[in-house]
Amino acid sequence: MRRTQRVLCFAAHPPAAGVADVGRAMLQRKRGRAAQAAARRDTAEAARGKVLPAVRVDFGAAAQLIHCEWPPGSPADAAADDALTNVQLLPNYVTPDEEGEILRTIEAHLGGEPWETAHADQLIRGYREKYVHRDLLTACIPLRRFYDFAAGISQPSEDLHFLEYTPEGYVRPHLDNPDNSSTFVAGLSLESPRVMYLTPKFATEGPDAQSMLPGRDYPFVSIVLPPRSVYVLTGACRYSWLHSIDYLPNDSVHLDDRLHFKGGVLEGEHRRSRKCVILRGAASGS
Repeated sequence: MRRTQRVLCFAAHPPAAGVADVGRAMLQRKRGRAAQAAARRDTAEAARGKVLPAVRVDFGAAAQLIHCEWPPGSPADAAADDALTNVQLLPNYVTPDEEGEILRTIEAHLGGEPWETAHADQLIRGYREKYVHRDLLTACIPLRRFYDFAAGISQPSEDLHFLEYTPEGYVRPHLDNPDNSSTFVAGLSLESPRVMYLTPKFATEGPDAQSMLPGRDYPFVSIVLPPRSVYVLTGACRYSWLHSIDYLPNDSVHLDDRLHFKGGVLEGEHRRSRKCVILRGAASGS
């Protein structure tokens, strides 16, 4: 009702042309956002239950676990090589026995933490987490080795980030806050596979960003994260590309419980609970 009254008031006192232009532009943007949201919902609904090709990969072969799509004429064509040289994936970084030791250590620290529906910034859904100082983890040799590995890249934070997802949990596309970390992020994946997506920062900017979906008019990278593997993001992939876990770029509704990769789904795999250990470069001044 208030909105109707304002329109009538404007009709009685015609505004300057500039004000009218702004009003029309705001209305067009509002209609555009509504249309984009409807398109995303339709895309998600169409994908649910859709028969997709099964993709078979060897969890021990890094070359099979990273997939890039670069649409013709993409603004990121020239940056493709730079992006990929800043992604490192190390399958079978720890043995099954070492994984068991790490999981017991995580459970000792994380077991009493409550499950959270969503992060304060809405980036993470279905999870629990805890930051543990490295001095409390000296008894776990595989975690000490992981910390020393990260230190070979750059000075890591003193805290290791323990994170556990529910089967439905995911992480939306985001850039880490440079005030809290720097230079690199390294993750040790445990228990079950998930898929990480990298989206160029420019794809999330501008009036059409929210209508973009994988395979359309911007590049993206998919990375299968097998259990017991380590991934490292540095350089351009740290602050020029957004990263997400099991959340297709700019998709407001996660599609289903399958693991989407290379236009299909990983054969024989579904999203299950997953634990991981994350190390980030120490923030400047820390």
